[in-house]
Amino acid sequence: MRHLDAMLAQFDAYTASLRNEGPSSLYEPIQYAMSTGGKRVRGLLTLYGGELFGASLHDLYKPAYGIELLHNFTLVHDDIMDNAELRRGKPAVFIKYGIDSGILVGDNMSMMALQWSRGNLDPSHQAAIINCMVDTSIEICQGQQMDMDFEERDLVLESEYLQMITWKTAVLLGAALKVGATVAQASPEDIERIYRFGELIGIAFQLQDDYLDSFGDESFGKRIGGDILNTKKTILLIKSLESALSEEDRNYLLGKNEVTEEERIARVQQIMTDCGAKEYLKTLMLDYHRQALEQLDAISAKNSTQDLVHIADMITQRTT
Repeated sequence: MRHLDAMLAQFDAYTASLRNEGPSSLYEPIQYAMSTGGKRVRGLLTLYGGELFGASLHDLYKPAYGIELLHNFTLVHDDIMDNAELRRGKPAVFIKYGIDSGILVGDNMSMMALQWSRGNLDPSHQAAIINCMVDTSIEICQGQQMDMDFEERDLVLESEYLQMITWKTAVLLGAALKVGATVAQASPEDIERIYRFGELIGIAFQLQDDYLDSFGDESFGKRIGGDILNTKKTILLIKSLESALSEEDRNYLLGKNEVTEEERIARVQQIMTDCGAKEYLKTLMLDYHRQALEQLDAISAKNSTQDLVHIADMITQRTT
C-alpha cells in the first residue's frame, strides 16, 4: 500500500498548509479538531474515488478536505452529546475550548465542508456535490437520533439497527467516494456503483467494530466490553435477545443483574457465543463485504480498483 501512504502524505502536506482568515478563537479550535490524529479514511476515499476515474489529485484535494471537515464536525458535536472528554487520546474540543466554542466550531465546520467540497468545478458539478453533502449530513443526523432513541428501548429490530448504522456511519463513506467520482465526471451508473460500494463497506466496517468491541483483543490497547456495559443495541445484543433465553440471561444482557462489570462482560460474551449471535454477526459482515466487492467489479474504471479491494479487506480483517 505504498501508493496509499504516498497519497496520504501528500494530502496531509496540503491540509497542513491551509490557513483561515477570521477570529483565531474560532479557527484555532477547528485546526485542533482537524489535527488530533485519525486515519483520514474518508478523505482518502475521495482521492481514490476520483483517481479511479482519471481525476488528478490536485483537483481532488479541496473536496477531500471538505469530506474530512464534515466527518470531524460530527465528531465535535458527538463528543458534546456524549460528554466524551477524550477524542483520539486528546481532550475533546469542548473540553479544551468550552461547550459554547465546541457548538460554534462544529457549526462552522459543517458550512466549511460545503464550501471546500465544491473544489474548482463548474457550477453543474458543484451542485451535484453540494446536494450529496447536504443529503449525507441530514442522514448522519437521522442516524444519530436513531442511536439516541435506541438507548431508551429494550427491543430494537435488526432492520432498524442496520438503517441506523447506514445513516450514521456508512453513507459518509459512500459520499466520500461519490464526491471523488463526481469530480472525475464518471458516468451516473459508475457514480452510483462507487457510492453503493462505500455504503456497503461502511456497514461492514461498523459490524466489525461492534464485534471487536465485545470480542477483540485487549493486548491492542482497547478495553473490551464497552458496548456490553452500555447495553448498546448492536446486532450481537439484538440477536441474543431474540433467542430463547432464561430471565437471568436477559437480565445480564440488559444490565439488570447486580454483578461486577467483569462478571457481566464474561457472562454476556458467553451468551452471545452460545446463542449464535457472535457467528451471525461475522457472517453478516462478510456478506456486506461480498456485496461491496460485487459493486466494485461492475465499475468501468480507468485505473485499478485493487487499492479499494485492499481497503475493503482491511476493514473486515482488522483487529483494532
